[in-house]
Amino acid sequence: LSTAAYKIGTSSLYMDGDGDYVTLHNDLAIALASGPVTIEGWLNMPATFPVPAGNASNYHVPILSQSNNTASGEQGLLISPTTRKMYFNRSASWSPTYTANANFVFPVDTWTHFAVVFDGSNIKFYFNGVLDFTYAATTFWGNNNVQLYLGRIVVSGYTQYQGYYKGYMDEFRITKGVRYSANFTPEPVKPFPNPYIS
Repeated sequence: LSTAAYKIGTSSLYMDGDGDYVTLHNDLAIALASGPVTIEGWLNMPATFPVPAGNASNYHVPILSQSNNTASGEQGLLISPTTRKMYFNRSASWSPTYTANANFVFPVDTWTHFAVVFDGSNIKFYFNGVLDFTYAATTFWGNNNVQLYLGRIVVSGYTQYQGYYKGYMDEFRITKGVRYSANFTPEPVKPFPNPYIS
């Protein structure tokens, strides 16, 4: 934890982009794969990201990710290091395979609230409470027993697909169910009452 920057409270999670990450309980993976779900939190990122050696063409800035341990088996909520836009990716080992790309460009060194909502028919991206993009999909997170990570993407045996988040995170939460169905005002000062609801 860092007290250098935070959105709510007196500290936030800081990751340096060089091996920092959080291992999440697999109950969260089950919640992600079992129907409507909301992923949200506050992000504050620098202007540039450290690209792992030999990984320039494959690097993604990971927020939340999981892999089924093949070279094209990752799924995750990611940010492009060049466009600074968020996207959800189900790569080639999943069926259906798709990439849902939001339009919002994350500002530099600025706290931004994001919410990704899957309602069973669509994936909706909200930034600072405003709907930015809707992608039609009847499936979201694939169900497997592989480790779920915050701030890390890794495919076992393929180091070229490994990367880490750099920046601050605050009030990250996964909710089983649809928390937002219209534009909203993110809570500016109070911590979330639950890290996730199952």
